[in-house]
Amino acid sequence: MKLSSITLAAAGAIMASGCHSAKNTGGQMAVAGEAAPVVIAPGPAVPGHMRQSSPAVMPKAVAYRMSGPYSLNVPVNINAAGDIVSYPAPTDLGSDSTPIDLGGGWWLDRRGVSANSVFTRYTYAEYRALKTAPTLSELKAAVIPGAKVSETVTLPMTLSEAEADLPAVKAALPTFSLPR
Repeated sequence: MKLSSITLAAAGAIMASGCHSAKNTGGQMAVAGEAAPVVIAPGPAVPGHMRQSSPAVMPKAVAYRMSGPYSLNVPVNINAAGDIVSYPAPTDLGSDSTPIDLGGGWWLDRRGVSANSVFTRYTYAEYRALKTAPTLSELKAAVIPGAKVSETVTLPMTLSEAEADLPAVKAALPTFSLPR
């Protein structure tokens, strides 16, 4: 592992300060027992090949099954009491929001379904055409009785990777029985 000059300077200052407790001195941190706070000035710019970066955590894609043919219906998420806890704004839904049919009853989610998702009577096209989102009571009244996500699988890839490699998605599903 390569260390930058800033990291090395910081490590040196920490080691030199010993095991003293720190106290706050009006916005600056000082090490107890020292006359002045330790200040680490920024060093020279760190070349790109030496920079440390943590990888961004990308959400994994989800495949799911439903209790019926609801792939064109807008899902909403509910809690254990049946209250709606999240739903999209009409502007959140684009032509790329509908799920992708994987066959065998499996669908690749492109909107954010979970095991707590239920489906409404609104189709994606109808919902996108709304000027404003329905109220919670309107959404609750629009939930189709028994229309829910019945099984989910978190895939070992991001959504963009899944969309680009549907055969890999199908291979990752537990009971996929159709030919690939």
